[in-house]
Amino acid sequence: MSREIRRNRTLTPNGGRHYRPHAAQRRTDARSPRPEPRKTSKTSQNPRLRDFLQDHMPRSGVLTSKAAGN
Repeated sequence: MSREIRRNRTLTPNGGRHYRPHAAQRRTDARSPRPEPRKTSKTSQNPRLRDFLQDHMPRSGVLTSKAAGN
């Protein structure tokens, strides 16, 4: 809490420091990273790859010894 107040204090004309929550929220929003665009999977971009994987991977979700590399 003290770090938040220390980081987001504003100077007043007479040289004092005050915490103003609305100004602090604006600064926090400006500092926050922008969300990255949603990444799409290779299988959604490549129908041939998707079809190949659906044909060759087990449907139960459990890897067979061949798929696991054993």
